[in-house]
Amino acid sequence: MGYTKKNAQGFLVDKAGKVLEFNLSTNAGNTVREQLGRIFADEAKKVGVKVNFTPIDFNNLVNQLTAKGENRPFDAILLGLSGGSNVWSFGANVVPCGTNLHSYNNPTNGACATSQEQLMTKLYYQGDATLDGAKRRAIGAQILQAEGELQPVVYLVGGNYHVAYNERLGGEFTKAMMDAYYGSRRIALTFIK
Repeated sequence: MGYTKKNAQGFLVDKAGKVLEFNLSTNAGNTVREQLGRIFADEAKKVGVKVNFTPIDFNNLVNQLTAKGENRPFDAILLGLSGGSNVWSFGANVVPCGTNLHSYNNPTNGACATSQEQLMTKLYYQGDATLDGAKRRAIGAQILQAEGELQPVVYLVGGNYHVAYNERLGGEFTKAMMDAYYGSRRIALTFIK
């Protein structure tokens, strides 16, 4: 990329002295994401990349994420998207081209801009319609491979639950179902026996 030396501040620069940098935003008030953003910027600085990290209003962040066309108003966004389930974990509003949260290569007409996006869209609908679990997992692996080649998103963290169980508690999930796969017990449905 031509960024071979560092300036006095420790950031990589090209022959013209242009700093290797990008802007990263997240939603203000989400303390976990704000901490992750600061950690990411600090770690990037160690290898010479300047990350201009800014927490912004959530509605502004979503407007940036869903903007369409050539001049989208962001470089990178730190956000948690879901929409999948434990049966088909790929979000219906995230993976397929033209959906409301398909936020990369987002032309105004909603068309897929790359062959990887076309493949991911095709595989999304194929996997969603497949009932066989092994076939569904194989299709999901193909989606992840195409996504890995395109790199529209970088997964930083995954949720995990560490459950303490008391036999006097009752609620939605049995003891065996309280884990990172099924999620945590919903507080409103938890009760003392």
